[in-house]
Amino acid sequence: YSNHSKIYPLKKGGVFIGCFPFEYGIETIELKNDDILLFYTDGLVEAMNKSEEEFGEERIIETIKANAHQNSSEIQNKIIEKVEDHIGENKLDDDFTLVIAKVQ
Repeated sequence: YSNHSKIYPLKKGGVFIGCFPFEYGIETIELKNDDILLFYTDGLVEAMNKSEEEFGEERIIETIKANAHQNSSEIQNKIIEKVEDHIGENKLDDDFTLVIAKVQ
């Protein structure tokens, strides 16, 4: 997420890490002050509510945009809170990993 309100998905890479020997693609980006870098696993976007609706990328993006003025820890906590609100009493089908870095 750029401080200019733009989302730049990083598409290079490969299969999930640690499963197979694999040659991963490399991408270089330039980060500027207040840019936010987000890494997450599929368990985050696939977290389902009782209506079997996934949390999805759009909710992640909305949460980041609404909290971009916060530090990385606060943004991470807000995303986790939104996931918990979304799933309600439903249990997660998969674990998720979420890493956020904000350029200072």
